[in-house]
Amino acid sequence: MSQQQATTPANRGSGNGQAKPAASNPTAGAPTFKTRAEVLEALRQGRITTEQADEALEALVDRPRSHLYCRVSVKGALSIYGLQRMPVTLYVEQWERVLAPEFAEKLRAFVKEYENKPFHGTRKDEHGNVVQYTVTISRKARS
Repeated sequence: MSQQQATTPANRGSGNGQAKPAASNPTAGAPTFKTRAEVLEALRQGRITTEQADEALEALVDRPRSHLYCRVSVKGALSIYGLQRMPVTLYVEQWERVLAPEFAEKLRAFVKEYENKPFHGTRKDEHGNVVQYTVTISRKARS
């Protein structure tokens, strides 16, 4: 195999020690995008073709947003994927506390009480200036 033929874990040979070249796998090295803006920027920069941009945009539309699944982390904690960009990871005892009926009732009451009330605070911006802000509880995650 020549030096120009790259291999990836996804296209390794089937146990014979031989690796297939990346070019023989059409999805090898294909860029993946998380947002429409990323697709459009890659198209503008010429990194992808119009057809690839169409496929990427279609994949973003078809992606299920509510698909939740669990995995066990390397340290034995339970991670929930699909809620946000990064997994939510807690140990079993912590999940049991969060999911306990008593806490669930408290959480629902808290959300109901504060759902439309603004919270005011201060923070420092990137230049060290103190900035005041106002937030409210949001029902929808920001993408």
